Amino acid sequence: MPSGRRKYLYASLLILLIAGFAIYSRLTPKITALASTAREKRIDVRTQTVYTGTLEETLRLGGSITAEHLQLIQAPQLRGIRGTGTTVGNVSTTSTPSSSPTFTPVTGSALNGSGNRFSDRKGEPPPPSTPYTPPSTAGSVYNSLVSTASLRGAGASDFNLTLLKLAEPGTHVKQGDVIAEFDRQVQLLRQDDYLDTVKQLNDNIEKMRSDLQSVRKAHDHIIFSAKSDYDKAVLDLKTAEVRSANEAEGLKLNVEETKARYEQLLKEVKLLEASQNAQLQAAQIDRDQGKMELERAQHNVELMLVRAPMDGLVVLQSIYRGGDMGPAQQGDQLYSGRVFMEVIDPRSMLLSATANQVDGERIRLEMKARVHLDAYPGMEFPGHIAGINALSKTSYRRPNFKGDIDVRIKIDAIDDKVIPDISGSADVILGSEENQVIAPLNAIFYDENRPFVYLQTPGGWTRRDVTLGLRNNIQTTVRSGLAAGDVIALAPPVPAEKP
Repeated sequence: MPSGRRKYLYASLLILLIAGFAIYSRLTPKITALASTAREKRIDVRTQTVYTGTLEETLRLGGSITAEHLQLIQAPQLRGIRGTGTTVGNVSTTSTPSSSPTFTPVTGSALNGSGNRFSDRKGEPPPPSTPYTPPSTAGSVYNSLVSTASLRGAGASDFNLTLLKLAEPGTHVKQGDVIAEFDRQVQLLRQDDYLDTVKQLNDNIEKMRSDLQSVRKAHDHIIFSAKSDYDKAVLDLKTAEVRSANEAEGLKLNVEETKARYEQLLKEVKLLEASQNAQLQAAQIDRDQGKMELERAQHNVELMLVRAPMDGLVVLQSIYRGGDMGPAQQGDQLYSGRVFMEVIDPRSMLLSATANQVDGERIRLEMKARVHLDAYPGMEFPGHIAGINALSKTSYRRPNFKGDIDVRIKIDAIDDKVIPDISGSADVILGSEENQVIAPLNAIFYDENRPFVYLQTPGGWTRRDVTLGLRNNIQTTVRSGLAAGDVIALAPPVPAEKP
């Protein structure tokens, strides 16, 4: 080869080498940067190692602590005097017997045969009957009490309910212990008044029975005298044969007259008995009325001493007092029937919670729950669903289509810190699976509703189809496709470079 051409060839090769080195020098940093970026991307992929364990699906509900067994304590409903004015009860106070025995027996000379036997036939009035004035009964007693204003506690203001004593909140009490006392002074005075009244009425009835017995004896004596007059007239009639015609006729008329009077008195016995029974029953009715009023007063006295209906813990209720709401205190005046206290059983406590009506179908009785108290964040109490309301309720603050369902969760383990009216929450266990492979939900991807994961292998990332089971808000169980210890990607990884 000529030397000129050889030199030209060497020069061209040299130029190519120089150009190739320049190009290599320019491309090498870019290639290195791309490789480094790829490596960084592969390093930044977050992963999660699946494990075997127990997964629970829970629903959190909020509410407040209440007692399962409790008794409301109300201000007593006192019984006032029946009727108004001078009428006590439904029996008028003018019940004093006003009539005397209705019989009119013959007395004086007409009975002993002396004087003119026919004087009553000449227009002269018959002799007066034995007078009888019955003793005062409940009517006069009550009239005296009302008219002299000696019946204490007759005004509406005397039935006020003022608290004198009140058990301290949180006190443990036994059944029958006095937990509240109202001012009973007026009712005690009323009780004393009615007690004296009933005693006086009983004494009046006994006196009336004695007087009526005397009247009956007097009437029996009149009957005996009339029978004697009739027997004497019959004997006198036997002497008619030795007497003149006029005298004989007079004797016959005398026999007829005494017989009529005797028969009349016999008929009056039933009327006398009926009259006496009526007077006695009227007095007994007045006495029974007094007993009823005494029982009312005694009942009021007992009601104003409030006793614990069960063993438990005292909890005061808020009432309207002085323009503000607050617990009842000594000296407060309460309305009848107002609830001012509770006695609860601290051995059985509930969390009264609410659930969205959408979740109502998922909650069932006896489901387990874990109860937490806002006042004690580190404590947890086991519980279960004890009650679910059948109907949802709405609130004026929210749309009508959004309703809540009341749920009662019973706390199975009781502690002294579990007290009423403190807020809390419960995680209701809707379902659980044990000894299952658990994976995070953000590591599950879907291809046309078919779940899969990116599984890390020695050769790179591999797509793996899986079958899912129970899930909660952050995790799910994997029934097939993964094993404990597998590493999966939490985001789609960059495909590995070919060597």
